[in-house]
Amino acid sequence: GFVGLGSYAASSLLGLTLVATIRPKGSAFEDFSLFSRRRDTTLTSPLLEGGEADGGEGEGFWRFAKDGSAMMIRSLALQASFMIAAFIAARLPQQPETLAAHGIVTQVWMATSYITDGYANVGTMIGGSLFGCWGAMEKELFRRLTERLLFCGLICGLSFSVAMLVPDVRDSIISVFTTKDSEGKPIVIDHLMSVWLLI
Repeated sequence: GFVGLGSYAASSLLGLTLVATIRPKGSAFEDFSLFSRRRDTTLTSPLLEGGEADGGEGEGFWRFAKDGSAMMIRSLALQASFMIAAFIAARLPQQPETLAAHGIVTQVWMATSYITDGYANVGTMIGGSLFGCWGAMEKELFRRLTERLLFCGLICGLSFSVAMLVPDVRDSIISVFTTKDSEGKPIVIDHLMSVWLLI
């Protein structure tokens, strides 16, 4: 748990360092820094101080931080749920087997969530670019994008549900994680069967 938190903190600091030190190309970005800009530039961003839309010095940054707080709370809640589940699994009887079953469930859940999150990320990027222009054509493209993303998400969800419920497919997925024969293997499989429908 603490190793995972350390890796997340390190990656966050690395990302912030890259954003703060690497300047975009172009004449408008010559004197660009993370939270300040030249007064004579036409560059606008909610991160920049003193913008006309900011309403005052530094208010743009705090509005930007407030808008991103929902995502930060979501990420913290997700990581907290993983840590709590790991703590509970570590305190159950038959500890090695329950931890093994917990690890398998976590890996299967993360594999499916990463695939569906891919559609969400693409929708955020393309939808954001369309929303920035927001003409008549962009509205129609935005509507079509929403419909296609809903369709893709529905197909992915149904496919994963069917794959998890079909006994042959389910057993194949479990066998990928339980290739080694041991005395605890039947116990691990029993634990997996008891929580498999929750995935």
